[in-house]
Amino acid sequence: MTDNTINKASSNPFVRVGRIIKKYGNEPEVLAYKAEQALHIKQHGFPSFPKFLHIEITNACNLDCVMCPRHDMKRKVGFMPMELFKKIIDQVPKGSKIAISLNLFGESFLHPKLYEMIKYAKQSNVGEVHLNSNITIINEHKARAILESGIDVLALSFEGTNKKTYEYLRIGSNFERVEENIKLILRIQKELNAFNTRLNIQMTDMKETHEEIKQFVEKWKPYLAGNNGILIKQYDTWAGQVEDRSVTHETFARAPCPVLNENMTIYWNGDATICCRDCFGIQTLSNVNDTPIKEIWAGEKYNKLREHNNKLEFNKIPLCAPCDDWHKWPTEVIIKKDDLFEHKTVMVGMDGVVK
Repeated sequence: MTDNTINKASSNPFVRVGRIIKKYGNEPEVLAYKAEQALHIKQHGFPSFPKFLHIEITNACNLDCVMCPRHDMKRKVGFMPMELFKKIIDQVPKGSKIAISLNLFGESFLHPKLYEMIKYAKQSNVGEVHLNSNITIINEHKARAILESGIDVLALSFEGTNKKTYEYLRIGSNFERVEENIKLILRIQKELNAFNTRLNIQMTDMKETHEEIKQFVEKWKPYLAGNNGILIKQYDTWAGQVEDRSVTHETFARAPCPVLNENMTIYWNGDATICCRDCFGIQTLSNVNDTPIKEIWAGEKYNKLREHNNKLEFNKIPLCAPCDDWHKWPTEVIIKKDDLFEHKTVMVGMDGVVK
């Protein structure tokens, strides 16, 4: 199947409806919500509530990675209070089955309430909970706690197959320790039979790691079990905020970005912005401590930005103007246990789920 065929299939409404029915056929509340959202999208161009919430529970981090814009971040470093987290989750419509990511510009394992937050979100039955970690501070207790929390997807970020590459990119980390931490959490997952959690061993394809991709896949495939996978991410520049380390530099005709119609990002202090690439708060709209999420989402400021996006007036959206990452959203390379490795492109939604 070609990339073009995949893209056509994924945009076919009958295909999408079939997938929804197959996935949620036994959950009438979810099907009703999805049908309601389909009508709202047809009428307004976007759903009545975000499909994906990025919740930055902390922007504290123990590393200084070369591909992250965080080292230039001027926002105050802090930790989201549990009360605010609950306030956010309580606003997510029941049966919506949205995707909720609990990280942004920090290492979420540093948050003392991480496991409590995951459990609260899962008990609220609002959707899938995702987390991306540099996996540096994992120990046996934390590995068990995260797997017992009910988290749906945990990405284990590990750039490269050798100490020199990894420690050059992940400043402040230790190659051997992180490698052992990944093996530790894979072992404990097996002991607990916690395969409801999908573990993705993740590597970013960039000029420093590109020649190591095949070796990376060969190294970690024997450790895969259940629905776990190896995820090869495309490099992005965080909307032009870091050096472009991409291997290839393709040129695309600019098109409206889907993020403004599907995602909302909330910082640890409650400030809401339009995109998870907004490290510096360039497009902050309002604060969820004061304004309900739905009001922000359907508000005048958000809709004006959507209008500029749809008209390709990116110069009127400061965060979007320099961005060349918008076209990378729908494609990643993911390898499962029984896959033959090749550089194939598959559709991965913004919720991280393979379509």
